[in-house]
This record gives sequence, C-alpha cells and structure tokens, in this order.
Amino acid sequence: MSDEPSNVIIEHLEALRSEIAAVKTDTSEIRTRLGQVETGLAGLRRDFAHADENTAILSVRLDRLIERMERLERRLELA
Repeated sequence: MSDEPSNVIIEHLEALRSEIAAVKTDTSEIRTRLGQVETGLAGLRRDFAHADENTAILSVRLDRLIERMERLERRLELA
C-alpha cells in the first residue's frame, strides 16, 4: 500500500511536467508572434512618419507657389 500513494504522486508530477512543457511551447510561440507584431507596428510607424514628411514637403512647396502667384498678381495689378 505504501507504493500506491507514491505512484499517484509520481503520475501527478509527470502530468504537471507535460503541462508545463506545453505551456513553455505556447509561451515560445506567443513570444515569436509578439515579435512579429512589434516589427509590423514599427513598420507602420515608419510609414506614417514618411507620409507626414511627404505632407510637410508638399505643404512647403504649396506655400512657395502661393507666394509666387501672389507676387505675379501684384505685378500684374490683378489683386
């Protein structure tokens, strides 16, 4: 009878080990996928920053064109 309880404990410990191994595998997969999500997010941030830069460049160019047009209107006495 004394062997029976220790066998039950050993069986439970082995089951716990296999569950822990499964959790470790899941955790490793989650870490990998999280890294991929972070990489994708960094790419999106870079894309948004690039779009903001392009918007700023276009805004400066538009301001210059407006200045030139206003100067032409003044020279031609249209304004």
